[in-house]
Amino acid sequence: YNLAYAWIIPAAVYMMIRFYRKQGYLLSVLFGIMVFWAMGKHIYFIILIGAPWGIYWLALLIRSRKLYGKTGFLIPHILVQMIIPFVLFSILAGSQDAVVDRTAYPWGFFPSTTRWVSVFLPLGKPYAMWLKVGPPKTTGYVGIVSALVFVATVTIIIIKLIRKGFGPAFTTDDKFIVNILLGAAALSLFLALGYPFYWNPVWLNYAGPLRQFRAIGRFVLPFYYLINIYTFYMLWKWYSDSGKSWFAYLLASALLVSGLEAWVAIKPWPSIYYNTFENLNDRENELPANRWVKNHDWSEYQAIMPMPYYHIGSENYWLNDHSPAIEESYIASLKTGLPLNSVMMSRTSISQT
Repeated sequence: YNLAYAWIIPAAVYMMIRFYRKQGYLLSVLFGIMVFWAMGKHIYFIILIGAPWGIYWLALLIRSRKLYGKTGFLIPHILVQMIIPFVLFSILAGSQDAVVDRTAYPWGFFPSTTRWVSVFLPLGKPYAMWLKVGPPKTTGYVGIVSALVFVATVTIIIIKLIRKGFGPAFTTDDKFIVNILLGAAALSLFLALGYPFYWNPVWLNYAGPLRQFRAIGRFVLPFYYLINIYTFYMLWKWYSDSGKSWFAYLLASALLVSGLEAWVAIKPWPSIYYNTFENLNDRENELPANRWVKNHDWSEYQAIMPMPYYHIGSENYWLNDHSPAIEESYIASLKTGLPLNSVMMSRTSISQT
């Protein structure tokens, strides 16, 4: 649940926009501190932030002379914002972990990609069977407004590509930072869908640390924020350029629709995640299903061995990943305080299996 600190992504985008406008070491230090803290919450944040950040800095370095008249002064900021925090975190994390034989190919890379339906169509609707919805953890419906703006943007890019060529086609706005954010959004969606690895799975062998980011569909998180930021900036720009009073009503309607969709999407989740296990909520063990807890002295036991036994861990050895004892064994462990000798933890050390 540490990935629930989703505000980190729009905060990083905001700080990148601020840095684009006015460079300063204070901002870079704050960015680096946030990245270091975010990695402490979940290491995935280094990749979720790092992919848009990489596109952002690549674009800045390419255009630095035109934007700022020089290039070299940007290098220390790159080090402070991302490289130094990552190195420090790696040293600290590595010093506390003596295990060196975790799998380099954790399960779930391709099954955990997102789907177009999960991003651009309303959730929970009975779509055609060929419109596959991705896993819940890779779902990131951007809203009908952003979906329409995305389609409009792609259409405009294709038309400009045909008429004007490659360069002008991908310049969707006269502000360079807007084009950078759109490029970062496109890369995030591209990766969330599993590309380019779907084209040739062998390429995954050369992906390095990205292989450990096995739920690749989570790149839908930065795409969600980036495309919505882009959408409402473009709507505001179109309104400003149009000079039409009716466009103000269109912009207000877009905000209202997006807010309503967000509320409808979020509303059911508290009840879904609320713990509704009656046996687990029975703390005094008064229910018939829990009275067995009081009938034994659990200090005489060392551990619980579930039957049928299950072991899902090292990615090299799996057993009974759908065992009917999984749920009950966890409840028994919580009730008695005894550990389980079964495993359900990905990337478990092979030598510790």
